[in-house]
Amino acid sequence: MHVDVACHVTMDDVISIQEVERSARAILRRAGAHSAAELSILVTGDAEIHRLNRDYRGVDRPTDVLAFPMSGGEHPPHHLLGDVVISVDAVKNQARQRGHSSRHEFLFLLVHGILHLMGHDHQTSEQAAEMEMLAKRIWQHLLGLEGGPAGRS
Repeated sequence: MHVDVACHVTMDDVISIQEVERSARAILRRAGAHSAAELSILVTGDAEIHRLNRDYRGVDRPTDVLAFPMSGGEHPPHHLLGDVVISVDAVKNQARQRGHSSRHEFLFLLVHGILHLMGHDHQTSEQAAEMEMLAKRIWQHLLGLEGGPAGRS
């Protein structure tokens, strides 16, 4: 599995690039990704994710995580998953609001974004419940927890 991480902001107090790479590979394995799966992760701030959200989704506000699935033609290669973009500003704010660490919040958003690249969604209540259960299970595995921290259990 190949994971490429680009960082446009400082995230030393949140998580290391090496841990992001390791965690992404673990998420891919737990979610049943192809062994040759490839994805890119961009860690940025609210200003850049706001621009991406506006330009690509038509939503004129920042968000916490975006997922851009690979769509190169009618039959894109199965192993090219796409890009996940995470706002470190949102990570820190949401972690404070939920009473857990920025690292925990970052990992939750990483799980969420990767699951979107793998075709999971939350447009219906059934999809949302299924995706939430899978995300929680993978996230707890990453953290080595039985129950999740406050606000994500």
